Amino acid sequence: MDRHVRGGRAAVLRREGADPQRLEAVRNAAARSTEAVLLLASIPCRTGTKETPIHYQTNCSGSRGYGESALRKGGNPSIPVPQASPADLTAIGEKPPFDPSSWKEPLPGDALETRTRLLAGFPARNYLLKGLASECPDSYDYEKGIYYLMQPGGQAVSRTGRNREQAFINGEYNINLSVDASAEIPPRLFRLIQHAVNPQTGKPFGREDIVYKGDTSLDEIIGHLFVYQVAYDILGPEDPELRQIIVSTIRNLAQHFSDNNYMLIDASGQPCTWGKASREYFYSHDGSLNAPLAGAVLLCVFKTAAYITGEKKWEDEYRLAALEKPYEYAEIMTQYWERYVLLTREYLDTDMNFVSEELKQSELFAEILLLSNLNYSDEEMAMLCFYLLFQMERDEALLEKYRRALDAWWRSMRYSENPLWYLVYQLVHPCQEQVDAYGNRLVDTAAWALGRHPLDLRRWCATHPQRDDIESVSIADFGWKGPAFNALSYEKPAAPLPAEAFRHADDPGNAAAILAYLRAIREHLAVAAPDERALHKYNRPSYVLKGHDEEYYQPLMMEGSTTYTLPYWLGRYHHLLKKCEG
Repeated sequence: MDRHVRGGRAAVLRREGADPQRLEAVRNAAARSTEAVLLLASIPCRTGTKETPIHYQTNCSGSRGYGESALRKGGNPSIPVPQASPADLTAIGEKPPFDPSSWKEPLPGDALETRTRLLAGFPARNYLLKGLASECPDSYDYEKGIYYLMQPGGQAVSRTGRNREQAFINGEYNINLSVDASAEIPPRLFRLIQHAVNPQTGKPFGREDIVYKGDTSLDEIIGHLFVYQVAYDILGPEDPELRQIIVSTIRNLAQHFSDNNYMLIDASGQPCTWGKASREYFYSHDGSLNAPLAGAVLLCVFKTAAYITGEKKWEDEYRLAALEKPYEYAEIMTQYWERYVLLTREYLDTDMNFVSEELKQSELFAEILLLSNLNYSDEEMAMLCFYLLFQMERDEALLEKYRRALDAWWRSMRYSENPLWYLVYQLVHPCQEQVDAYGNRLVDTAAWALGRHPLDLRRWCATHPQRDDIESVSIADFGWKGPAFNALSYEKPAAPLPAEAFRHADDPGNAAAILAYLRAIREHLAVAAPDERALHKYNRPSYVLKGHDEEYYQPLMMEGSTTYTLPYWLGRYHHLLKKCEG
């Protein structure tokens, strides 16, 4: 995110005629930040292909989505994927036919059916340099994750965490895997590694000092795309070398997805845990919920590649995935809220069987559950997708689908008073002034929220446990079992419903009172000003008031500044915010 901040800042200062010396310093900082993101795509140095066993995709197996069973050589896959689009909600979660005799847990030397996977173009999740780590055991036995250590001779070898289960990803154990890492890192990017001296050797860092994390997710990919597009537009015209590195990087990434059935493929040859955007995955029970967001990221990959490289094949791939059967990913994007409602209905029938039928059938009750259980980091990803698509797309038919898709996400975002989300939503509707759930102009609220943003970025909690204006409530407070419910904050009612009534949610006689209380919550949802609640990134709900726990209240830690700087410079760049004088 910070890389876009610096690029946008450079563009604004240039437009406003800033002092040349200051402008040059800002441009250099923006270029260096862009290089750091591009380096993540180059560090794995992977090249070539890998023949990998075909694993059975189970219908419902958590986030990984693939079982240990592999297809025997000459076996019958028996997993036909319908030729209809995954946008057909009636087919979601249907369990495909399964021929047990064709699948088995593979043993060394077994003859298995394989598929060819492209390894080039895979970006690292993050990286470190051995001499700068506080502890540097050879195994890099960290608590979790899969790490790759660069080796002499152009190879990288995987290490993993203390728990062996953490190495099992999509049907493969990722321990002691060796992968070709002989590709070159562009010299301009490699200088970021070589500029410092390894305190353990007294020599500049080199390739063999690199340790990078694998199992990269779509979360990282959308952040990279965001940087590529902005840096290409703002820095590229005056920096042809950087521009060419961006072109090569996005071309390699798009080729990786195109050749690998729309998935990120790690060294095992299997897809990453959260790197799948294939039709097969979208037809699975778990993939059906992730499909609107994963599909949006996939479309951004190909659209950004088309925009930056100018190559027609990426525009063709983009439009195929967006519009054509059997894909129609643009239509799937519009189904975000609808799919969440379907999942909530299922959750009510299975995990909340203590709730009365009247509550289960209530749309209001389902909506409160949704707002209490959303993954707000997904909103971050989604808004970066929408920003990119509306910056690059000119087809009005596609843009209309994307507006419908954004409106599905807006059903929760409109309460947040998040300055970045508000500014992006206004950009998407340039001809009409937009308001939030409270009736306030989005641009005014964004400016107000930035004005109330704390300057001290330590993770203090600034709220009071007994406010007279806003109340905070979590469904978990009533003893209901389920996932980690988020708290909701709302204008304090005169007479709140006794918690005891919620503990008897199976009593039909309590249903009317519970619904009345939940209706009051939804109609009076409110978030405190940024300097009157726990300080956190917007991958958390804005409703969080209290911070006196290890998750939020950590005054020895600091948050990043981009919760302020990114919306501020984006707003200035797009003429939505004015420079503050005095």
